[in-house]
Amino acid sequence: MTPAQKDFLDNLTIERAQKLIAKFDSDPAAADAKSADAFHAFRVCWEFLNPGEYIQRHCAAGSTHYNFVSI
Repeated sequence: MTPAQKDFLDNLTIERAQKLIAKFDSDPAAADAKSADAFHAFRVCWEFLNPGEYIQRHCAAGSTHYNFVSI
């Protein structure tokens, strides 16, 4: 994670989180396709905006699935 990415997450606001989620059209697969750091930031922003929900990433048989799980 770069210093800029760490700073972004350390100073997360609702507006910043919404912009990052929108950048990937609310699609965790799009963030994951960009990079591991982008997917991590997407997950942090998603959980920040949706308390009590997280994204489960499941890899099996050569494909990746993303589940939105409420706790």
